[in-house]
Amino acid sequence: LWHIEELALHGLFVQSAQLGNYAEAIDFGNRLVEIKEKVGDVKGLVILYFDIGGLYFNVNKPNDTVAYYEKGMNLFELITDDEQIEVFLKNVTVISDRLEDIEPFTKALKKLKNRLLTHSPNYLLAKVYGTLGSIYSGAGKGRVSLACFKREIAILKQLGRFEDEVEAWINLGDVNSELSYFENALKAYGEAIRQAQINRQTHLIIKAYHNRADCFTRLDLWEQASIDYQRA
Repeated sequence: LWHIEELALHGLFVQSAQLGNYAEAIDFGNRLVEIKEKVGDVKGLVILYFDIGGLYFNVNKPNDTVAYYEKGMNLFELITDDEQIEVFLKNVTVISDRLEDIEPFTKALKKLKNRLLTHSPNYLLAKVYGTLGSIYSGAGKGRVSLACFKREIAILKQLGRFEDEVEAWINLGDVNSELSYFENALKAYGEAIRQAQINRQTHLIIKAYHNRADCFTRLDLWEQASIDYQRA
């Protein structure tokens, strides 16, 4: 009968979260964890850990958030859906930006990265590098961030993931610009624009032109900035 109880609890978990009853949802979620651990539903546990971690963040319990996200990242290789990978890693970035100490997340991500290196190149490894890049950038560690984004780009290039690669080039340009490495920033934006145009990625072309225009503005190159803003 465990599967009937699991279905009922899952429905209550989702409903409570949607209604904003986060404490109640956390209780249902933890009861679901007990069932999934008992029956060995490891893949289901990964998603549940991240969902509960997000709920703890909503009730301002960052330590519990980190604890559940660490549990999720310890099993993260089991997630094969690209969209879920993207969502969870973006949540990691958003939450880490609001924490005083980023080390728990960066430590867990580095452990995940080291496990994934044995199967390189793979998409998850690329996105882990990108997530580390974003976290380090937000924490003011620009040079470390640059190294992470460069590794992400190298892997995405090997995999032929062109849209993701363009995003990574834009991120690389942004960090270079923040560090006042303007020549490198302009090169990164230029590569993003070139690849986005080849692959007809209109939304990324607009983003790259806009960010390059911002960079030109910082250099007081008003004419070039105006042209790029118009293109965007």
